Amino acid sequence: MKKLNPPNFKSHDFHKIFRSFKFLLNFFQRLKIDLKIEKRILVLLPPVLAFIFIFNYASEGPLYIQEIENIPETVKMTLKEEKHFSIRPSFVSFDAGQAKGIYLTMWTATRKERMEELLKLIDETEINSVVIDVKGSQGELIYDIWSGVGDVLKKLHDKNIYVIARVVAFQDSGYAKTHPELALKRQDGGLWRDRRGFVWLDPAAKGSWDHIVDIAKKAIDLGFDEIQYDYIRFPTDGNLSAIVYPAWDGQKPRSEVLKEFFAYSREKIKDYDSRINLSIDIFGYTFLRSDDLGIGQILADAVDYFDYISPMVYPSHYSAGNFGFDNPADHPYEVVKGTLDEGLLALGPIREGIAKQKTRPWLQVFDMGARYDSDKIKAQIQAVYDAGGTGWLLWDPNNRYNGVREAVEKEGVAEIK
Repeated sequence: MKKLNPPNFKSHDFHKIFRSFKFLLNFFQRLKIDLKIEKRILVLLPPVLAFIFIFNYASEGPLYIQEIENIPETVKMTLKEEKHFSIRPSFVSFDAGQAKGIYLTMWTATRKERMEELLKLIDETEINSVVIDVKGSQGELIYDIWSGVGDVLKKLHDKNIYVIARVVAFQDSGYAKTHPELALKRQDGGLWRDRRGFVWLDPAAKGSWDHIVDIAKKAIDLGFDEIQYDYIRFPTDGNLSAIVYPAWDGQKPRSEVLKEFFAYSREKIKDYDSRINLSIDIFGYTFLRSDDLGIGQILADAVDYFDYISPMVYPSHYSAGNFGFDNPADHPYEVVKGTLDEGLLALGPIREGIAKQKTRPWLQVFDMGARYDSDKIKAQIQAVYDAGGTGWLLWDPNNRYNGVREAVEKEGVAEIK
């Protein structure tokens, strides 16, 4: 007898159970049985539901109970309100503040050979986490363009790798085009674009918030362990004075707009699955400035609403003169430690301790301003530790990660080789 595997509970795929239920309802209707008035039909519900369970169980399909429109009230009483039932490994003992991760594009995640190479890198180093693009700036969604997401997540989880879903928030050319009522416009009514040609959603629009939260929920259903928002801000470049916002009135401070989204998103995500960590990518300069940089990002607000904060402290992105250096990229340790020290201290004694545990910065692993070899990668990581941090994320937009193996190789690996 074939041994049946436990069903894979996924809320994003319930079409099989729906079709089964619909078939049975149509059958009852053909028999002219009125479910609304025929109370004796209730005795049929247990075998009906058993049939649906066995049908999905045997076919390794999903079993998911959700309220469906147009189902008679008698049957609706047996259904549960939509809730998340996905099964993932338990990371109760894993402190995500100690995540040591690398970033993977959608393309990398879909390439088997490339993933094998990176898994080998992870096996031989201190890396214990990966950040995978779930939504990009064009509005592309990994689960729409690739059916193998679940398999990759399972493989990563089987290796005890913590998996973070990167969700590009308000920069979204795709959704802005299909929902122009949420998009930033020009004075002539056309779509406004930033310097790189991307369209943006209005950060103050409730529809923008719901779109982002819906994507996060789908990532949770796939099995991701953390949701990480990027581009969670107002635009920084392009003809900013020409922007017409459909929702933002221009009077409410940008930081207040974002803070409202922070609160809304946290409530929705934690209610959906309280186990999920929520994190944010913010500019490194938020640690050096007390204002919102004109984009709405204030460090204290991020500390209050997110489980983890990832400032992008790439030394190459600092202007000449920062920390007294003509070329900050040549001084990775000083730039990273100086940024973290200054920002954490400015928060005050109470928030500083909390923020120190939450801060998990993005570090530079790409050549810009200087050649970033293993020594410069090591210097950044040491700066994080010396500033009181325990975790870090490595950013290489090309996912090559040259020098990373030498920088964070596990003890004893070199000898084994």
